[in-house]
Amino acid sequence: MNRTFRKASSTVPFLMATVASAVFAGCGTQGKKPEPVSTVAVEIQTDGIHLETGQAEFVLTTSGRLAGRLKSGAQWLTLDEASPSSGVVVTSGKQVVNDFERDLGHAQIQQTNGKLGPLCKRLEVKGHSSSTGLDEMLTIEVYDDFPALALLSATYKNSGEKEIALDKVTFQSHSLNASLANSNVKPHE
Repeated sequence: MNRTFRKASSTVPFLMATVASAVFAGCGTQGKKPEPVSTVAVEIQTDGIHLETGQAEFVLTTSGRLAGRLKSGAQWLTLDEASPSSGVVVTSGKQVVNDFERDLGHAQIQQTNGKLGPLCKRLEVKGHSSSTGLDEMLTIEVYDDFPALALLSATYKNSGEKEIALDKVTFQSHSLNASLANSNVKPHE
């Protein structure tokens, strides 16, 4: 009877240790679920920074112009006709400030979330005007929940030594041309 009691007592702690190690080992292997990642693709090319979703593509150029086009099957469609005056235009002292140099090559690209959804690519591009001393930060946000929409905003800071009055800031100026999407129609239709 002594033997049986000893066997049982040595078996019970062994079983408890085995079960405990299996439970703790299982907890350690679960790990965290991977965080969801935005599907917006960002690529810097010679003509600007391209932000592409499954439905649209947006291109930010050095002039601050944000062009967009929609995907229809295998082709891209746009009504946006490029013009020299399109893009960000800053007016100070009734003069257009046209010497902003935007550093597209060093744009900051971030995964973020915001008021329009949990998945978003945020792009920040710094610019500077040497004639006025103005620093510019252009920000573009493209949300996965709204793949055909790009939000553009800008912030300006006077890093120069003299006061600067901003008369007007125009973010975008677009000319629409229907013949770009359908060659059988007139531009104004």
